[in-house]
This record gives sequence, structure tokens and C-alpha cells, in this order.
Amino acid sequence: MFIESAELFRKIHEQQQQSSKTRSQSELATISSSYRKLLSDFLLPSANEKSFTEVFEKHGTVTLLKQTHYRQLLALWDLCDILYFTDDDERMTGLKLLQWLNKNDKGIHRFDLQGIMNNSRGPVDHPDFWPCIYKLIFRREFKTLIDFIKITKSKQFTSKEASQLLDHLLRVIIDVPSIPRTTTAATLKNDQQDTIDKYISDWLKWREKVYKTAESLQKGGDRSISMHQKSVLNALAILHGQQKTILNQADHATEAIICFILNNHPFATPHEIRTTITNELDTSLKHQQNDNERFYAFGMMIKGNIAEALECFRPDDWWTLVHLVDLFGLSTENLACNYISTIDIQLFDREDVQQQLYSMEFRTFLILTYVRLMGQQSSLWKYGLDYIKTCGDLGKKALMNYIQCIPINNSIGVQELLEYCIEKDYVKEVVEIYKREADKGIKDSYSKAIRYLYNIGNYSYLEDICELGIYQFANTGELIDISVIESQIQIYSEPLPRLTFYVNFVKLHNLYKQEEFDEAAEILYDLLTASDTKNNKFKPFLFLEGFSLLDVNQFAYYTPNQIMIVLDLLHDISNHESLEDGLDIIVSYLARTKTHVLENNNNQKQCHEIAKNIFREQMEFIGMRYYCYKQMK
Repeated sequence: MFIESAELFRKIHEQQQQSSKTRSQSELATISSSYRKLLSDFLLPSANEKSFTEVFEKHGTVTLLKQTHYRQLLALWDLCDILYFTDDDERMTGLKLLQWLNKNDKGIHRFDLQGIMNNSRGPVDHPDFWPCIYKLIFRREFKTLIDFIKITKSKQFTSKEASQLLDHLLRVIIDVPSIPRTTTAATLKNDQQDTIDKYISDWLKWREKVYKTAESLQKGGDRSISMHQKSVLNALAILHGQQKTILNQADHATEAIICFILNNHPFATPHEIRTTITNELDTSLKHQQNDNERFYAFGMMIKGNIAEALECFRPDDWWTLVHLVDLFGLSTENLACNYISTIDIQLFDREDVQQQLYSMEFRTFLILTYVRLMGQQSSLWKYGLDYIKTCGDLGKKALMNYIQCIPINNSIGVQELLEYCIEKDYVKEVVEIYKREADKGIKDSYSKAIRYLYNIGNYSYLEDICELGIYQFANTGELIDISVIESQIQIYSEPLPRLTFYVNFVKLHNLYKQEEFDEAAEILYDLLTASDTKNNKFKPFLFLEGFSLLDVNQFAYYTPNQIMIVLDLLHDISNHESLEDGLDIIVSYLARTKTHVLENNNNQKQCHEIAKNIFREQMEFIGMRYYCYKQMK
């Protein structure tokens, strides 16, 4: 699902970039349907595991709990389809919401109708009798309600007074007009409009009947049945669409909203529903019911409080939230941009010591979090770039974190990322990708970085690459191809100490290979005695490696004064933090050339001590040899 949805996401936004227009409702419906199918196929059991028993036997209790959660996510998507992505006649939204509710909330099944009918004191005195009546009205199960009332009236324990009260309710229920259905908005006919107009006329007359029935009951009644009379009045109030009674008797905000809409504004469009709820219905009264938190969230989605609704789902399924909110952003109303959140810098630059907070659109927050999760799975990593591209400047900030997650084997994804960063002139990110590739042992990564930086004329990053080149050589013995810039150093106005050092270092090794030791010794001396202190941390390693590569008669290449200058300089470095800074390079070099010295030691502190001792011993050895050489002369 994740790969297919990422490919669909890319296709959608490539088309969006070309057109720069919001999508039509029919396009949104098509896109939503594609995502919805992917989600459904992924979350729900296969067709041959439809029954509760089959799922339980095969997967156990945990899977059953997951199935409940998954169905809630699908319900969320279906609800958004009805409210925001449909291309059907929007005047049918109320009926669609009722169908959606009956599918996703089986609250009516909690009533034991048979148990109510067989109550020893009669159905009317069963504690669930009136709640069951209310539920059937909420769900517009009028045929079942009519049968239920008729059977109740026929029971011997149903009193005459209770039966008369039920007659009042029954007459109203029998006359309730059915809400007509229309086809899509594009194919509406005049006769369909006539049907709607006739329904509204009949419905207004029926509402007047409900009102008068309630009014007549309020004027009379026997105190002994006042409880049942009050219950009948509640049922009539729900049918009449009275806010207070609906909110008091509904199980949750969603049920209250849908009932209120159908009984007051049966042909309201989604926009009209949002306006009506905001102005006429105080759904906050239902927020305290924690057991129905998700249905409170569904109610907020109907109301248009998208962010508040999604807050209830955010920790559970980032995929659903990301693709839903992205669809909101493609819609003509662009509802996704109405909510701003803040997110910690940890999503981006881990080196930011100030821990700065960034304000961002809710959509951006969701996508960058989702990309971070994708980056933890090597098979999904490369698809994260398509999502990052849609997040503007904050997407660029997230790139560095994304680069840090590059998996070991994903050359295609890395190449796409590299091409994207080069196209956008994201120099820092391009350099970081090459660094990561070099760390993984990809050959010529630093050479490619140098060619890239040279071509765009950015010499400052070359300093970093050349420093890393020293470390790479200590680790692997491989040198970076710097032929493209060797002749260009002198024409650059700013000092480039590490680049200059590395160019000469490469030249030194080329001379070693050609056995031109006179010239090599001269370059080695110049590197060791250079006044620029930025390269001091490389000098202990250069001393160990350089003198070992000269032939056995090293001292033939230097004057006594030069030898003393080198030893004095190295002695100063050995007592300075420059030695500490350069110990990792020495350790890498020793691990490659003299593995037995470190004995596979993984303790950094011990390895540093060994490296330090070897460096100082080599200094003493060279000093002693030089003394003997002078005596022989």
C-alpha cells in the first residue's frame, strides 16, 4: 500500500505542478476512491475471513482490536468522501450521513428487543424501552419502530393509558414522509426538483402535526403515567428536531448532528450543514463522553473542525491523515490550510542548539512526520522525497534529516534525491549526500563532490571535502581525484588551507609511487612545517605515514636543521590539543596498516592512548636514528 500510494501521490502532484489549479469535485472523488481502495485492501481481512469466528481463530484477540481501529479509519475516510470529495448531488448529504452512521455505529444492536417484549411487567416498564424508541427514531428505522409499538400495544401488561400515549406517537410515525433521493447534480431534472418541493411541503405539514400532538399531550395527562408521557414528548421533540432533546438523548455528537440536520434541514449541502451546526447546535455538550471520543471527532469533521477531528487520530495512523489532509489541500476550499501548528526542531536540524520552533501548516507537519517514519524502513525511504517536495521551505529544512536516513542499498532513490538537490541548488544537501555515500564505501563519492563544487564555483565546501579526504585515506588508502581543481587553487582569492594541503598530499603520494623521493621529501617537509595551524591535527598522521614511505635513508634528504625543526614542531604538537584532534586519523591509519597493534580494540579511549604512544615512540625513534646518523657522518 505504501509504495502504491506514494506513486499515486507523485502522479497527483506532478499534474498539480503543471496545472497549478485546484481539482474539480469529480477529480477529487476519483483520487479519493483510489486511496480508499488501497487503505481498505491493506487494513481489512481478505474476503475468505469475513466472519468474526474466522478472524478470531486465525489472528486472535489483538487482530480483532486492530480491526475495530482500522474500521474507524475507514469510517473517517468515508465520512470525508461524503462531506468534501463527493461529486454526487450535495443535497443528499444528510441521507448519506445517516447511511454512514448506521454502517459504522451499530448502537441499535445493543437493545434486546425480544427481552424488552418479554419483560414480566410489560415492555413499557422495561428500562430500555424508551431508549430503544429514541434510537430507532435517531436512525429513522420507522418500519421497525411501527412494528415495535404495535407489538407493545398488543401485550397484556401494557396499560390502557400507555397504549393511548403510544397511539399518539404511532400516528405521527406512520405519517412521516420519506426523504426522496436524487441522482447526481449534473443530471438533475425538473421532476426531481418537483419531488423535492413536494416533500418539503408534506414535511412542513407533518412537522406541524408533530408540534400539535406534543402540545395536546402537554395540556393533559394522568400523573400515574407522567413518566411515559414525558418519554413520548421526548420522542416527539426528537422528530421535530429540537436541539436540547436531541443532544440529551443522543449517544454522541455525530448522532446528534445527523439527527438534527435530517429533522431540520434535510437537503442541506455540506457547507450549509457546517454553517447550521456552528450557528444552531452546541455539540460541546457531548464532548464529555470519553467512550465515544471517535464519534465526537466524526462530529467535529461534519462541523468543519478538521484539525480538532484529526487530533483524535494523529498518533494512530499517519498514512490516513497525510493523504486525507493532502486531498483537503487540493480541494477548492483548501480546508487543510486553515490550521497552523508548531513542531520541534528535532524533525529537522539536530545540531541547532537553540532548539528553535517552526510554525507550519498542519499538512506540512503531518507529511514531515510521515516522511520521518518512512525513512526508518529502507524499502520506503526513497518515496519520502515526493512528499518532502510539496512542503516548500520547511521541506528543504527536513531534507538534511531525510539524507541522514539513506539506507545502505538504495542507489536509485539516492540518485533521484541527488538530482533533485542539484536542480534546486541545495549545495549543502548535495555535499551531505556525497558524504553519506562515501561513508557507505561508494567509490569516487568525494571525487564527484569535488567536481560538482568546482562546476558551480563553490570552493568553501571543498575545504570540508578535503578534510574528509584525509580521513578516508587513513581508513582506506584511497585518494580523491582532484585533477579538476589542481591548477585552479592559485586563482582563488580566499585562503583554502585544507584544499591546498590535500592537493599537496595527493602530489606527495604520486611522487612516492614514482619513487621520486627527493621531491617527495621536499613536499613532506613543507607540509609538516607549514605555518597554517588549521592543518596541525593532520601532521602527526602525516609524520607517521610520510617517513615510513621514504626509503630507509630518509636523512639523506634533509639538513640537520630541517630535522630539528620538524622534531621540535612535532614535539610542540604532541603537547597540544592538535594531537588529541588528530588521534582518530592515526587510529584509522594504524587499523589499516598495523591491525595487530590495536588488536581489534573497540574502546576509543584505549585506542587513542595506543595511537599517542606510537606517535611519541616514533618521534623518539627518528630522533635517535638522526643522532646515530650524525655520529656516523
